[in-house]
Amino acid sequence: TAGTGFDALTHAVESFTSRWATPFTTALSREAVRLITQNIYTAYDTGRVRASREYMMLASLMAGIALANAGAGAVHALAHPVGVRYGIPHGVACGILLPYIVRFNLAVAHDAYADLAAASAMVPLTADKDEAARKFVVYLEKLRDKLGLPAKLSEAGLKEADITEIADEALLSRSLSANPRRVTRVDLLTILQENL
Repeated sequence: TAGTGFDALTHAVESFTSRWATPFTTALSREAVRLITQNIYTAYDTGRVRASREYMMLASLMAGIALANAGAGAVHALAHPVGVRYGIPHGVACGILLPYIVRFNLAVAHDAYADLAAASAMVPLTADKDEAARKFVVYLEKLRDKLGLPAKLSEAGLKEADITEIADEALLSRSLSANPRRVTRVDLLTILQENL
């Protein structure tokens, strides 16, 4: 529940900030983020609450449609090679990486993350955009911890000796072209170093 829920959240967040986003995909993504943030912990902690699971399934569908049309981003570019190399479930890899990539993207997707924070009622609609964007990152970090996911890839197997190859594999991912901020090899290496 934690892994698949975080994967759906990653689909929603990355498609919302994608360079290829459209009004159709952003509407789906925004609503998916709202539904997930309101229901993921209950679905995880109290699985018998049927409504929370149904809302999570709906949000996952909406995020999947948005992702299929708008593309993913740097989370997915990195999650695939680390998942294959270390046997990390895909949603767990996404859950670990999402806060790092959102923080990396803040320079260019600041307003988008502030929008998601407001849509999810993390901040009032009138909140300062800097504060709202920061709160969104903090929410992702706290959610990752509450759902029992590792805070760093090293806790799931990442080894320093592998990061050059992982960065090179991630550079081949089409997902990077949709990321709102241009991602270089040095950026990928830096993000992986932060995960040691």
